[in-house]
Amino acid sequence: MFPNRRRHTFRLRLLVILSSAFCFSVLTTAGLRAGAEDDAISLWSTRYAQAVRDLQFGNAFAKLEAARLMGAHRKSEFIRPLSEELLRDLDPSRRNFLSLPSNHPAVKLTIAWALGEIGHPHCVPELLKGVELVNAIVTEDIQATRERRTAELEIEDRLDQERVQANQGQDPEGYDIDPVIFERDRPGPFNGSGPVRHGFGYSPDMFWTVSDDFKASAGIFPNDEGHRLTLDGANWVNVARALFEALGKIGDERAIDPMLAMISAPDTLPIMRVYAAGTLGEIGTARAAEAMAGVYANEQDPVVRIQMAYAALHYNPAQPNYFNDLATALQSNVVRERWEAAAAFNRLQLGESEPALRAALEIEAEPSIRAVLEQAIYRAVIDNITPPNLR
Repeated sequence: MFPNRRRHTFRLRLLVILSSAFCFSVLTTAGLRAGAEDDAISLWSTRYAQAVRDLQFGNAFAKLEAARLMGAHRKSEFIRPLSEELLRDLDPSRRNFLSLPSNHPAVKLTIAWALGEIGHPHCVPELLKGVELVNAIVTEDIQATRERRTAELEIEDRLDQERVQANQGQDPEGYDIDPVIFERDRPGPFNGSGPVRHGFGYSPDMFWTVSDDFKASAGIFPNDEGHRLTLDGANWVNVARALFEALGKIGDERAIDPMLAMISAPDTLPIMRVYAAGTLGEIGTARAAEAMAGVYANEQDPVVRIQMAYAALHYNPAQPNYFNDLATALQSNVVRERWEAAAAFNRLQLGESEPALRAALEIEAEPSIRAVLEQAIYRAVIDNITPPNLR
C-alpha cells in the first residue's frame, strides 16, 4: 500500500504543479493581450496623428503614404484633412504652386481615391469642386496644346513654301538646304484631328510620353521628387477619373445635377463626358436614369452614348433601346467603341447579352477586347443559371 500511496501523492503534486502553470499561463496571456491592445491603440493613434501632419506639411511621398493609410483604414475622421489637401492649390490660376511636387497629379489622385474608399457623403461637395477645377485645368492644357500645334503647323507650312520658292518650284526634297527641326518638348494629347489618327480618338494621357519631361535634364535623378513622381505617369485626366470614381462609389444624388450639366455642355471634353456618364451609372437611381434619358438622344459622341446606355441599364435592365445600342456598338469598326461596349456588358452581367457577346467574340481580333468579351460571357452565363437571390 505504501508504494501506491507515494505514487498517488506524486501524481497529486504533479497535477497541482501543472494546474498552477496553466493558470499562470492563462493569466499571463490575458495580461499580455490586454497590454497589447492598449499598445495597439496608442500606436495607431500616434500613427494617425503623424499621417495628418504628413498630409499637411510633408513632402510628396509623405503625402502619398499618408493618403494611402487613410484610404486603407477608411476612417471618417480623415475626411477634412484629405478634402483640404485635395483642393489645396488646385486652381489653373495657381500654376506656379500647382507645378510643385507636393501638388503633383499622383498625390491628388491618391487623395481622391482615399476619399472614395472612405465613402462618406460629407466628401461630395469637395469632390465636386475638385471635378470642376481639374476639368478647367485639363481644358486649359488641351487648348494650349492645340494652339501650340496650330502655330507649329503654320511655321512648317511657311518653311515648306520658302523651300519650294528657293528650289524654283521643284521637289522640295531635291534642294540642298539644311532643314529646321522643331521639337515639341511637351507634346499634348491627341485631339482626333489631323492626318494621323489613333484607335482611341481621345487619349486619356496628357502627354505622349513621360520621356519628354526629361529632355532638358542630364538624366533621371532617383532622389528628385519631381522625376520619381513623373515616372508614375499620373496626369490630370487620371485625377479627374479618380474623382468621378469616388463620386460613383459614394452614390450621393447631389452629384447628379453637376454630372448632367457636364454631359450637356457642348464645350466639355468627350473624355470628361464619358467619366460623368459612368458616374451617373454608378449612382444608379431613378433620378439619374431620368436625367440621362433627356440627354441621350442628342448625344453625338459614340463612347459617351455607350456610357449613358450603361448608366440607364444599370438602373433598369429592361430597356431594349439602350440594350440594342450597346449590342450594335459591339460590331463597330472603331476599337474604342467595341472595348467600351464590351466593358459595359461585363459590368452589367446580363444573361440576355450572351448571344450578342458570343457573336462579337467570333469576329473580334483585338486581344484586349477578346479578354473582356470572354469575361462578360462568363458573367452572362452565371447570371442565366444563378437564382437572383443568390447573386
